[in-house]
Amino acid sequence: MKILRVELKNIRSHADASFDFERGINLILGENGSGKTTILDAVGMTLFGLDSRSNNKEMVRENESGGSIRIVFEGNDGRAAALRAELKRDGVFMLNLMSSPGSGTTTTAVRTIE
Repeated sequence: MKILRVELKNIRSHADASFDFERGINLILGENGSGKTTILDAVGMTLFGLDSRSNNKEMVRENESGGSIRIVFEGNDGRAAALRAELKRDGVFMLNLMSSPGSGTTTTAVRTIE
């Protein structure tokens, strides 16, 4: 699997940001506190349910009721797909898998974060 793009809305220090990744090695550079680790945390949480630094509820940007993470990736078979995680400050976490970005085909899973 190859991650092609990460989009963050109201996730920690990112109000509305997107990051494109190229084939090979990609570097994430920035000043302390600029949100580099947040990008990695967002990928880990969306793909594996992990957050290395805090309770998942704290991923949502301060003073916002919810946020979203969208990861566009290419599978080993060469087909593109996208995962979209919707996070609410009240602990609801919804994950949508789109078999191809922009298509109407989705699978949804919902869980509450304790």
